[in-house]
Amino acid sequence: MKVTYYVAASLDGFIAGPDGGIDWLDAAHLPDEDFGYGDFIATVDALVMGRSTWDFVAGVRPWPYGSRPVKVFSNRLIDARDLAVDRVTGDPAATVRALADAGRNHVWVVGGGGLAHSLLESGDLTDVILTVIPATLGRGAPLLGSHSSTIVWRAASTRSWNNGVVQHHLRPPAENG
Repeated sequence: MKVTYYVAASLDGFIAGPDGGIDWLDAAHLPDEDFGYGDFIATVDALVMGRSTWDFVAGVRPWPYGSRPVKVFSNRLIDARDLAVDRVTGDPAATVRALADAGRNHVWVVGGGGLAHSLLESGDLTDVILTVIPATLGRGAPLLGSHSSTIVWRAASTRSWNNGVVQHHLRPPAENG
């Protein structure tokens, strides 16, 4: 199973500003450019996300993830209405493994540096696709929480655009055989 943290971050390593906002992503706008998102989402068959990400996307219509199952990690109830969304608690690795057992092949860690950190620590995170936006925020939600060991990632590919955006596809060393 492939578990990918596909994420945009500021140059100083934040995925959201101090108020949770992502308006700084506008610095990356290029007409008719999706930075590989369309190709990526076409390969995804399940998603996991943290509560803050859920709060941000819950009202988006049309629902951007189609009928793909979405697991939201939260201790508080969520209102998923008629969406294929379930609230889960507990170990993210167990949830990802249950998705694999259910026949899912590619899980997107949509948001939550803490969630991505947990899957990194458990060894379940197989890929990071990090789009670095040429903006600095100074503070906000970090890309990854602090972790217990140094990991030297390996580049699978790197792309850049003339507006300063750089996208890195990275894998932990064990995934590079």
